[in-house]
Amino acid sequence: MSLDQIGHADRAAFYRTSLFLGLVRGDAVVRWADRTLAHNSDVLPAFIEIATIPAEDLTALRLALLGLCNEQESARVIGAVFGLINRHLVSGQRSAVDTITVLMQARRSMRLEPALSDELRQIELAFWRSERTGDTGSLEARLHTWLGHYRGTEEPFLDEAGS
Repeated sequence: MSLDQIGHADRAAFYRTSLFLGLVRGDAVVRWADRTLAHNSDVLPAFIEIATIPAEDLTALRLALLGLCNEQESARVIGAVFGLINRHLVSGQRSAVDTITVLMQARRSMRLEPALSDELRQIELAFWRSERTGDTGSLEARLHTWLGHYRGTEEPFLDEAGS
């Protein structure tokens, strides 16, 4: 799926959530807005606002992105966010403990289906148990398996620079 096949609302929701969770940097969002402005003559004013916000001002970027989407992430966006979390874990960009922290933040900040929220809660419980016992091997394997289901779902949302 190409960049053009994802609507502005879903891409904005992906970036908005990913900024909040620390998964992407502000410059990726500004590049997206710049690219959209360069390739489309009929764009929403929110893109101009996003393109002019300093990349370090994550709060302003998230607020401007809200002009393109709503606060409820679609199932596709949620899957892409988990795909990006998986990518960071597999690449070593984020440790298993840091990944658990991000997943806990995601569970608390995103409106998830009850079954998905429960799966994340179970992973949290396994994390707290492993903290007491010192046995992190099974938790890491479980984490890799669970997140592996989302492998690749982030790719259509990422720009050519890999966000």
